[in-house]
Amino acid sequence: LGTQLRAAEAAGERLVVASHIALSTTGARPGMSAWNARDIAPVLEASPAVALCIAGHDHPGGYGRTLVKDQDGLNTFGRVHYVTLEAMLEAPEGSTSYAILEVYEHEVAIVGVGQATSRRLQVSPDGVFTGVATFGRAMDVMESGMEGEVVVERSEMGLLDWINANRGSMGGGDVELR
Repeated sequence: LGTQLRAAEAAGERLVVASHIALSTTGARPGMSAWNARDIAPVLEASPAVALCIAGHDHPGGYGRTLVKDQDGLNTFGRVHYVTLEAMLEAPEGSTSYAILEVYEHEVAIVGVGQATSRRLQVSPDGVFTGVATFGRAMDVMESGMEGEVVVERSEMGLLDWINANRGSMGGGDVELR
């Protein structure tokens, strides 16, 4: 694994690591991740090439990020997103559960269909927002696609501009952010 990660780093590649079972204890329920996940996750987290680890196995699905030490020695969330997709077995009869993975330079969109959860995961470089970004109507539109058709509304607005443009329209207070 280390050799493959170093080769990807040298080539300037970004990786989506796919596995049957979650490679971090944060991406699945207790006891449902790889038996050596505590050893694997730090190796993945240390590689700037790894952006996302995606798995199955734990049928209800899950999401997590590991805790790592920052430059001051404090715990913070790591860069790598660990996603376990919901299984078709968990979908009600007559329904489905699968996802479409859209990979872009600064984000990965997991577009859930049926019972699968949709997520927008920022994989931007250091100093740029890297949390789960589910603001705007994009996620609502992703989840309400018509009969399996996926429609995504995108905005070129930054988060702060979007919040100010939509303030008060979602039941919250009318406070402008600067």
